[in-house]
Amino acid sequence: MVVTSAPARQASVSTDTSVAALPQTHDEAMNQKNLEAVMALFAPGDKTVMIGTGPGERWVGKDQIRCAED
Repeated sequence: MVVTSAPARQASVSTDTSVAALPQTHDEAMNQKNLEAVMALFAPGDKTVMIGTGPGERWVGKDQIRCAED
């Protein structure tokens, strides 16, 4: 048996504070039940997908996501 190892690559870490603040911004919007603030954090376009916790819970695009709680 031969074991080899490749040199480890240094991960590029962003120091952008706006990215680091996203989880806190998301949590605050969720706690306030502010759907528009949560939706503003999602990627633009119709390919954004939100997956729920139950079987088959999958919503594609902001229109479906916005109606998910109905």
